[in-house]
Amino acid sequence: MISIRRTATLGLGAALVGASLTLSLAAPAQASEGGPVCYVDRNTSVFDGPGSGRRVYTIQAGGGFRLHEIRSDGYALGHGNGHTDGYIRWDDGRLWC
Repeated sequence: MISIRRTATLGLGAALVGASLTLSLAAPAQASEGGPVCYVDRNTSVFDGPGSGRRVYTIQAGGGFRLHEIRSDGYALGHGNGHTDGYIRWDDGRLWC
């Protein structure tokens, strides 16, 4: 009885690993390729343009931001997890890479 349970458990475990590997290989990536994943230390608004752009979403404190470009005007281009590209303020110490 013990050997049957062990064989069934190992077989089920192998099947689950194989299924998760297949799903991870078949699923398209959500994040665009680019720079490092940085973190914000406070709730951070993401805008559709630098300066006077419209706020499109907020990254919660501790959330990730995939950085594409640091601009000299105090804004950084990138995106939050599962979101579109946008701009955040970086020159006030909120962005940690």
